[in-house]
Amino acid sequence: LPPERARRANAMAERRFQSPSDPSAPSMSADTIFNEAFNGLVQGNTDLAIQGFSSFVTNFPTSERADDAQYYIGEAYYNSKKLPDAVAAFTKILRDYPTGDKVASSLYKRGLAEVALREKENAVEDFKTVLQRYPNSPEAGLARSQLESLGVDPSKSARPSPARRRP
Repeated sequence: LPPERARRANAMAERRFQSPSDPSAPSMSADTIFNEAFNGLVQGNTDLAIQGFSSFVTNFPTSERADDAQYYIGEAYYNSKKLPDAVAAFTKILRDYPTGDKVASSLYKRGLAEVALREKENAVEDFKTVLQRYPNSPEAGLARSQLESLGVDPSKSARPSPARRRP
């Protein structure tokens, strides 16, 4: 999209999820916001998806689907090639929802984004963490393949996390 059109689309998406009388309050139910944002993601409207899922996480942080919404924020950034933002979004899941059902997926996807950013050490660490902590998950097989494609022995354990990155 041209910059002006993209800016207008973002502003419309932002208003879509706000109440006219109280801009800080959601104008839709949790399910409606989540579903609209998911539809935006599926249709390739990553700006709408990010805005909607961000609204969901902000307004319903304790919802059972909050970690899913945060994961899809990462997916939207990843799909739109905003890789540093994707890494940050996936890291937020690990920090804010460490027992959620999206942790293995977030580690794996963060690793993919790090590979694309040429942050091989971080990616290897994430893929090995998936193998160690979630050995029976679908992501474990994917992580093993990624490690092999990077020329890394998947059977060797992950190094402790460098102090510069959390978690």
